[in-house]
Amino acid sequence: LDFEARSACRRFLEIQPGDRAGETLLAGIETLSENHEEAAAIFRRLLEDDPDDHRLNVNLSGVLASLGDKEGALAAARKAMAIDDRSYETRVNFAKALLVSGEVEEAQRVLDAAEKLFPKEPRVLSALAELAGAMGRRKEAIAYLRRVAELEPDFRNLGRLGNELTGAGQAREGVVYLERAGAERPLTALLYALGVAYDGGGRGQDAIATYERLLEIEPDHPEGNCILGLYYAREGRMDDAIRRGRSGHRLGSKRSDWANPSHVWLSEILADHGANLFESDPKRAIALALEATELNPGYP
Repeated sequence: LDFEARSACRRFLEIQPGDRAGETLLAGIETLSENHEEAAAIFRRLLEDDPDDHRLNVNLSGVLASLGDKEGALAAARKAMAIDDRSYETRVNFAKALLVSGEVEEAQRVLDAAEKLFPKEPRVLSALAELAGAMGRRKEAIAYLRRVAELEPDFRNLGRLGNELTGAGQAREGVVYLERAGAERPLTALLYALGVAYDGGGRGQDAIATYERLLEIEPDHPEGNCILGLYYAREGRMDDAIRRGRSGHRLGSKRSDWANPSHVWLSEILADHGANLFESDPKRAIALALEATELNPGYP
């Protein structure tokens, strides 16, 4: 859909070059598609004609933050505030730019003031939760996320609250919110989080069923394959465990966007199986142990 929308927008701009509404729409599509460099270039081009456009400065700040340009993001956010500070979006955007730049106290002041003006605005409360979490104030973050979920109980907010509760050691309650989120939108990220919550709540069979469902949707999910392999190993399904572990390691090794622990998980599966086979099949046990050590030299 993003590709079709982008193509249609570009065809329109070929007919009506320089049309501001078309350019703005294209920048929004690029932002949603995470083509942040392209989006930033369009926003900057539009701001050349109208540097005091409040909304364009807010949008530019957001994409610059995504590109890691802290100074540029903060400058654009400050300008948007100077032009018009009446909207909660402007204040939230400014606070996030401040937080990324390490100006935590000012970010807190901006959001505290925003909460007084917009006490029931989910995005203000969500930003306060993000700030509290970044500062290690987990109970406060959860309290804000509860308010967000009450005001706007969609899958994003329910999932975020469920994740935070699980991370705080309250997995059983986390499951409640993650199940609601997954029922609304069975995304792989939500299913993965739900599996973690089931595990934390001692519901291993539900965790297995959830990871199996995840892999039906996304068979090449490296973490899902590895974690399911670990569960199968616990149940003694070693052939299935090794198959999943090897698959997860193969997929994870191709990824550069996450700290890949798949070699650790696979080595654990192999070493445990080797230990169980030591008396009945010592040759295979030794081979598995050597492979585990090669994957993870630090394995005991």
